[in-house]
Amino acid sequence: MIYIQSIKQISIQEPLSSKWFEEPVLYDKNQFIDAIDPDFKPYFSPIAARRIDHLLKRAVVTAKEAVQNEDALQGIIMGSGLGSIEMTEKFLLSMIENSEEFLQPTAFTNSTHNTICALVALTLKCHGYNTTYSHTGMSFDSALLDGVIQIKGGHLNNVLVCANDYTTPRCYTFMQKTGYLKDVVNGQVSLSMLLSDTLDNESICQIVDGEMLRSNNKSDILGAYQALLIRNGIAEEKIKVTVVSASRKDDADITDINAMCLGNKPMLWYKHIFGENTCASAMGIYVAATCLQKRTIPSFLYYTGQECTEFPEYILVYNRFNNTDHSIFLLKCLN
Repeated sequence: MIYIQSIKQISIQEPLSSKWFEEPVLYDKNQFIDAIDPDFKPYFSPIAARRIDHLLKRAVVTAKEAVQNEDALQGIIMGSGLGSIEMTEKFLLSMIENSEEFLQPTAFTNSTHNTICALVALTLKCHGYNTTYSHTGMSFDSALLDGVIQIKGGHLNNVLVCANDYTTPRCYTFMQKTGYLKDVVNGQVSLSMLLSDTLDNESICQIVDGEMLRSNNKSDILGAYQALLIRNGIAEEKIKVTVVSASRKDDADITDINAMCLGNKPMLWYKHIFGENTCASAMGIYVAATCLQKRTIPSFLYYTGQECTEFPEYILVYNRFNNTDHSIFLLKCLN
């Protein structure tokens, strides 16, 4: 079995905290919102802090906070849709301003996607399995599914699964023009989640299974959902609530998929609290796990007026990207 042992986040809510669960910070749509950073001084020397960008700092902090026993960590898997976009912009602007001469290498070497996972591994002194997924809106989902496979297959006993995405003001403007961040709350995310095959007093919840598919046929989503339940021996009536990746209240596609494929169950959403970005689905898992750990669901998380009549044993987490890529993860409450 696979258990979430700890989760730490830096987002547009209070960092490294679950205060949002009772007192969420609310934002207006269509504005650039930077994540709320913790104090980085305890984690970095002044020299080191100057050499790395915001995203790398956040990735290291959430990872260190999520892992209590660094010597036991066996692997790190990262999901990042944009990578260190701040460093990429800095390097490209330097090329333009200096006519491709006298370029500093630091911004270039820190701009690649796998720099994030590498720095976390070096910081935690983890020399095991290390990989990065950059699959746009499915980056974190791919990383999480890989983590589930690694533990289920007996390759690893524990693994740190992370999501890291940063949005610069310039990138935010481009995304607005292309319609990706239209009429939604912009968010940034750095999340680290420790998975383990060992149940103990610190365990938050169980990850039962996961599934990913690429299709624009809603019947395929239904088939994947039913197959996940069948292979884990779970009756469909036990699934009482679904966390969905809706960005707006008027998302007809989400409503249709819930009605046709997921049994028209009560829905929870999270992007009105944590914002939209290519790794926003990580916050969906985080929200579901937090609800299961605290054994309650705040009213502000409900997507519609329909609420659960009893606290659910399972929470289904559904994410979609461009209506063609889909992921389904099933989480279970610990008794």
